[in-house]
Amino acid sequence: MEVHHHPHVEKKSFKEYLLEGLMIFIAVSMGFIAESIRENISDSAKEKEYMTSLVNDLKNDMISIKTNLTIKKQGIEKADSLLSILQQKDFQNKTGEIYYFGRSLSIRSFYYPNDGTIQQLKNAGGFRFIKKRNVIDSLQKYISRTGNLSSLQELEESNLNDYRKTLNNLFDAQIFNQMYDTTIVGLNIMRLNYNPPLISNNKIDINEFNMKVVYIKGVRFAEMGLFVKLSDMAAAIIELIEKEYHLEKE
Repeated sequence: MEVHHHPHVEKKSFKEYLLEGLMIFIAVSMGFIAESIRENISDSAKEKEYMTSLVNDLKNDMISIKTNLTIKKQGIEKADSLLSILQQKDFQNKTGEIYYFGRSLSIRSFYYPNDGTIQQLKNAGGFRFIKKRNVIDSLQKYISRTGNLSSLQELEESNLNDYRKTLNNLFDAQIFNQMYDTTIVGLNIMRLNYNPPLISNNKIDINEFNMKVVYIKGVRFAEMGLFVKLSDMAAAIIELIEKEYHLEKE
């Protein structure tokens, strides 16, 4: 009969157990640290990518703002011309110009910001990718100011709708129809080379019409002021981002 002897297992000391536990803890901790470093590097790369895209959006905003400033200025000049002619005693001899300015003033152009990057940031969990507090603050102010402009544009659209209703009291629809330039693609209004009569020369009708023109002029002045502020803000944010993220200036 064989007798089996169990191998002798040397018991570990408390210090050895403690050392092994410490080594396991350090290994796990290093794994977490390495993963955290990888995430930080990835987030930093994404942050810089977002900032580069945001700068491009803001530069496009500035181009659009410049175009809209020109359009608003032209609209105000047309309003002034219309008001000036209608206050003259012989305005019935200049109805061709009244028809032209009256029809042209009803055309509007809206500004739409290039907010693709901002929307991506919101969808990605707000502005968590942006680590620079001063950049976040500047962006939030810019977004708020853009919202103010959007409200003004809604007011302009409302004023234009009221204005278009008064056109029925003064202008012949058939004359308006003749003013479309069909040789050019898009909405283009031609000047008349004669003076067609207005439907009404009533002072009350003309005054109501003029009031609508004044309202449109006022809201467009307000829009121009906001456009200038937005352009200045966009330029400042671009400069800030290029400085904070060491982006090359184009």
